[in-house]
Amino acid sequence: MPDFLTAEELDTVAKAKAKPEPAMESDVLVIGAGPTGLACAIESAEIGLTVIILDKGCLVNSLFHYPANMSFFTTPDCSRSATSVYHAQQKPTREEALEYYRKVAEHYHLDLRQYEWVKTVMGTDGGFAITATDRAGRPHDYRTKK
Repeated sequence: MPDFLTAEELDTVAKAKAKPEPAMESDVLVIGAGPTGLACAIESAEIGLTVIILDKGCLVNSLFHYPANMSFFTTPDCSRSATSVYHAQQKPTREEALEYYRKVAEHYHLDLRQYEWVKTVMGTDGGFAITATDRAGRPHDYRTKK
């Protein structure tokens, strides 16, 4: 057996090194990327904590499944920053709300892991172990303090 790698093997190794694995440890892990989960993640990040958000679906998955022309009973001043898109009417539509939350997630550079189902949460305050599976059924193990 030769002691060297083929060009193809070298290419595979180079690609693996070029694409770092996402962090699997954080100060806070939020389960659910809905409005409340996003608010918790943003508040945690703003005080300097590292945050990972897991959701079994897409960003604000519950809103995504609402009827297309549904209006929400919220006010335009609910925005956290200049990312508000609620300018056309008093009550935002589903589409406007989805766009708003996308902009919020982008604005705050949230570490959002979509389509990962949380299977187990074990541990105690200061040391939690979370296992999730992605759409392909691959397991992902996370460690977090909160």
